[in-house]
Amino acid sequence: MLWVPEGKNDVMTMNLDPWEVIYIFDASLNEAVAALRFWTMDALEFGHKNKAKEITVVEWYDKTDVTYYIDNADMIFHLDLSKGTEGSQPHLFTGVPIIPFPNNGLEFAEPQKVVTLIDGYDTIMSATVSEIEQFRLAYMFAKGAGLFVDDVFIKKMEQTGVFPLPGDGEIGFINKELAMDGIKIILDEIRRNIYLFGKSIDTSKDNDGDIRVIGWQVALLKLENSAVVTERKFKKALREQYRMLTDYWTKFQGVTIDPMSIEFTFTRNFPKDIQAEAETLLLLLDGVSRDTAYSQMSFIDDPEAEIKKVELEQSPFREGALGGDQEPDNQQSTST
Repeated sequence: MLWVPEGKNDVMTMNLDPWEVIYIFDASLNEAVAALRFWTMDALEFGHKNKAKEITVVEWYDKTDVTYYIDNADMIFHLDLSKGTEGSQPHLFTGVPIIPFPNNGLEFAEPQKVVTLIDGYDTIMSATVSEIEQFRLAYMFAKGAGLFVDDVFIKKMEQTGVFPLPGDGEIGFINKELAMDGIKIILDEIRRNIYLFGKSIDTSKDNDGDIRVIGWQVALLKLENSAVVTERKFKKALREQYRMLTDYWTKFQGVTIDPMSIEFTFTRNFPKDIQAEAETLLLLLDGVSRDTAYSQMSFIDDPEAEIKKVELEQSPFREGALGGDQEPDNQQSTST
């Protein structure tokens, strides 16, 4: 959210919790025409120090003004006249000053897609642990003891540690056999789907340090694709934010800045095989243009700028190319 503090010619920014904001979009343009921000707070009644009511505060933003509302703790709202004679005032920006930064087109976090899978994994783990704990409650059976298991029988057994049974007698426990192999298969499959649909990687896997760079790139590809989508969404939001900022600076501070000239850089620690790319570059330079060859390299962001740098370094007339302050033999220094 962009806002101007009272009495200051300056712009402040503040991150808002997304669950406290509701957007109203123009369906034909997919553009926010208004935004509603709300939150709750405890209000103490006069004369009752220990008695507090929860009230809801609402701010309604359109493209020019912000209007303030407050409820009476019973969800009956009225204008908050403490914010102005009409409960409204201009926010001084050329648009709705609450800018959404969506993670993706669905506007929710990646883990949200796999919440049910995580719940299922937890349920199976909890149920399995409970079954294992119940083993201590298993019943003992004494085959052949007949009806002679009484207090005297148990007392002798405790003293001697021997079960007096006939030749075909047997001692054992009645318990439930767990199909651990089946449980492990189900848990492994759920775990795999959690990372698959969540577009993440299972960092608990031990690769013994034997995985090559290309292997890490393949493993991180789903996460990288998700990050690329988020990057595009964030760039769009940042451009809208700086559009309103530069409009404010131009109107109230006399500073003109083109928001489209601002570049946003997102850096991720994605593993790169620089040696393999360098070898590929040498091969490409023999068959394609330098611009095409450079554009295939992950460590070159701007091929045209890189070409100019190389040409400048190779130019015999660049600064220092002839050594110190020497001048070409065919040129003479003149002074006036």
